Amino acid sequence: MELDFKKEILTCFGGAFLIMFMIGIYFVYLPWNMERLNISETQLGVSICAFGFANLFANQFGARIIVPKIGTKNTIVLGTIIFSYLPMIIASVPNYFYFTLFFIPIGIGAGLIFPVLNSQIAIVEQKTKKILIPFTQACFSAGSLCGALSAAFFIKLIPDPRITFLIVGTLFL
Repeated sequence: MELDFKKEILTCFGGAFLIMFMIGIYFVYLPWNMERLNISETQLGVSICAFGFANLFANQFGARIIVPKIGTKNTIVLGTIIFSYLPMIIASVPNYFYFTLFFIPIGIGAGLIFPVLNSQIAIVEQKTKKILIPFTQACFSAGSLCGALSAAFFIKLIPDPRITFLIVGTLFL
């Protein structure tokens, strides 16, 4: 009897692609948001650092506490719900304080999703004896690239970036 993990593989590949798709879009709009809020590169670095600390915390907390309690599927769903509309909120905040503040939950959402995707793919690899991690990493890269290319398309069609993030966040769910 051969084990079939198509659903799990597609979930992991799709999750990797979608999260990076949203990040790719956001990075295209980042200069617009920095100019709108009059944020320096140093201030952006502090915000990204807040994202990184939240990501690290969620990564460890999620793997040790959340996943054993609610399972991998529900952890991915939770992370996706947290992550979905935060880029729209970050593009709507009135000042630097809130800009940095909302980088924390987006880091938590990513921190819940990424390690679960990678561990699930490692488990499927082990059970199927197929090499899948490079394909997962390719989905991360393809998502970022497609997000950046889509943002270039969205910029022409949708004048307000918040509408773009609302649409993409809704498609996530």
